[in-house]
Amino acid sequence: MTIIKCVRHGELEYAWIDGYWFGDTLLEDMLFRVIPDKLHDGEYMVTIDPEFDDDYWDGLNKDKWLREAKDTVPDIDLLICPKCGDNYDVENPYYQEPTKPPIELKSMSWNDVLNSLLKKTDDKYG
Repeated sequence: MTIIKCVRHGELEYAWIDGYWFGDTLLEDMLFRVIPDKLHDGEYMVTIDPEFDDDYWDGLNKDKWLREAKDTVPDIDLLICPKCGDNYDVENPYYQEPTKPPIELKSMSWNDVLNSLLKKTDDKYG
């Protein structure tokens, strides 16, 4: 079974993700619980923390945001500990490294930039 652990508090029943990750300012500071599925290893459930399941959700599509939360969990490397509130002490066991290669940036000196501009000018005006 997959275990969520805090460095300070050990094994946790659940950890939180902040709704800002997927809902921007609409769900900022709204906490969602990430709960390991006890029957299926590597699986998890996401629920709205009961403290935040209030009138704020009137007019919002809860199911949509719960799906967004669940889809976002693998993209987040650290979760928030519900006991200490620290989001640097809970490694996300569901985190998946990005599969896209990083973008390579070519650094250029000022001379390279100027030579490139001069070459473009020479090409344009002969």
